[in-house]
Amino acid sequence: TNGRFCGWQALETARVEAAIPRFGADMDETNLASEVLDTGAISYSKGCYIGQEVIARVRTYGQVAKALRGLRLPDDLPALPIKGDKLFLGEKEVGCITSAVASLRLKANIALGYVRREANQTGTELLLQMPPRKFPVKIVELPFVPRSV
Repeated sequence: TNGRFCGWQALETARVEAAIPRFGADMDETNLASEVLDTGAISYSKGCYIGQEVIARVRTYGQVAKALRGLRLPDDLPALPIKGDKLFLGEKEVGCITSAVASLRLKANIALGYVRREANQTGTELLLQMPPRKFPVKIVELPFVPRSV
């Protein structure tokens, strides 16, 4: 496959479709690797590395409080949500959006966002608050589009 130039929006859409978190958008220095990455991307048997103790502690004593999830948004949104827009399960705030795009490939509005452990199972239906309304969203499997090798 040959590479070609693309604009920022095309790159951002492809990144979200492939569920690749971006530093500054979907994660920062306050996030644990286990919140952002699939546990298959973390080695528990490698030698010493910075942060290994925290990773081992999370694995030994329990799960993280929140995790990055894929969200299928309604097709009829007045605009895409922005970073920080809140997600609710009933009346309880359970997360927020980090990145959202309109995917031409999927013909769908999709997003990445953090959702608390008690509400982040695939298939869970949440509400996205975009004042003055709330819109239904659904947690879906990641990646949205399989990554090419």
